[in-house]
Amino acid sequence: NGRCQIPKGVVVSHDGNSIYYTTYCANGTGGGGTDIFTLKYNSVGDTQWVRRYWGGVNAVPDQPRDLKFDKLGNIYVAGLAFYPTTGSDYVLIKYLSSGAQQWVANYSGLTANSSEGVTNLYLDTSLNMYVTGISGTTNLQEVATIKYSQPLGIISTNNELPESFALYQNY
Repeated sequence: NGRCQIPKGVVVSHDGNSIYYTTYCANGTGGGGTDIFTLKYNSVGDTQWVRRYWGGVNAVPDQPRDLKFDKLGNIYVAGLAFYPTTGSDYVLIKYLSSGAQQWVANYSGLTANSSEGVTNLYLDTSLNMYVTGISGTTNLQEVATIKYSQPLGIISTNNELPESFALYQNY
């Protein structure tokens, strides 16, 4: 339709049954603003889900730069998003294979009102994420690499303990 740009980071699941990509499309508010879209297709090309991410400012571009797939089937999208209070920041979005957004992480740099932009994303076998790109002001831009770690396993949401337990003879 001319409103979306070239796809970034096309990946195929290990079993070949799912195809993912991310792109940015006009957000329909005018002024050149774009939002990040992530899509999942099955192996015959049917759309399974489409997710939209918006940084919060209509007239500026939010753009994906990289997409990765982990060994558990989760999707990570790294790019830049423009926020009302911090400007252009790194953004890292995690989607479950079902399309549910699990979390969003941002990096807004060390300098107030600086401009950040992701160029690459790397995932290691322990599911640590490394996001690299530029950070700084117009006069001084540096390369910044951020490592994100995520807990694995069961995370308790409360401190309740079981009142009792039972152990039965096996058969």
